[in-house]
Amino acid sequence: MAAWGVVAGVYGLVLAAAAIGLPIARRHVAAAACLAYSLSAFGAGTLVSWFWIQLVVPGALLLGGYWLSGFFYRAPQPWLERFLIDSDARVINAFQINTALRRAPLWVLEVLEASYAADYVVVGAGAIIAAFAGLGPVTDYWTLVLAAELACYAAMPWLRSRPPRALEGPGVVTERAPRLRRLNVAILDRASVQANTLPSGHVAGAVAAALAVWPVDATAGAALLILAVLIAIAAAVCRYHYMVDCVTGAAVAVVAWIIVG
Repeated sequence: MAAWGVVAGVYGLVLAAAAIGLPIARRHVAAAACLAYSLSAFGAGTLVSWFWIQLVVPGALLLGGYWLSGFFYRAPQPWLERFLIDSDARVINAFQINTALRRAPLWVLEVLEASYAADYVVVGAGAIIAAFAGLGPVTDYWTLVLAAELACYAAMPWLRSRPPRALEGPGVVTERAPRLRRLNVAILDRASVQANTLPSGHVAGAVAAALAVWPVDATAGAALLILAVLIAIAAAVCRYHYMVDCVTGAAVAVVAWIIVG
């Protein structure tokens, strides 16, 4: 069985067990969905000689795993939100980030928003790069990426908060209205689970993609790593994520790389 199938299958089982803590109205549906996801992951993972399965299915499991975590978002935890907001406020004030954003040319904000949006293609691009090296590298690639991102989503039952843009109101970036801001917000409004992921799966996936590609193509890996740094900065500065989310997301990716690698 491909290792990514084990990673995704175990993730589904962990969430199925966590469903016990949900209200009765959601418990059975969530548990059934998690078990179905787990069985699908284990089943697809056995098709180790099917190249297209190894290339495409893990990406579908990544998206499914994210949406699956939405079952576990209940009331946010006030203590956690206070900690996250206060932590960010100290950093923002210390480094005068809002002042810098007000003074920066608008194209700088467009680059930040474009960097955040790039995460949606980074993971897929990394898989394609790995695929050119053969079946083994693409399987290894998805094992690392799924391990990093699903570990972040698995925290949802225990760490629940709203994204900073939902709590703080319009910030500097929103007020200056870069065009790509509207695109990013529209995607999040329609395709996200409307909750903050702590650690950030966005950042974890980008860092993991870069680390997974590096052994296959060092130049591409370095480029993806630079882009991952930009994604992390954009996620925090544009208030899609808290800074703690981004730092811990990167840390999760590195830990996954050490374990899986």
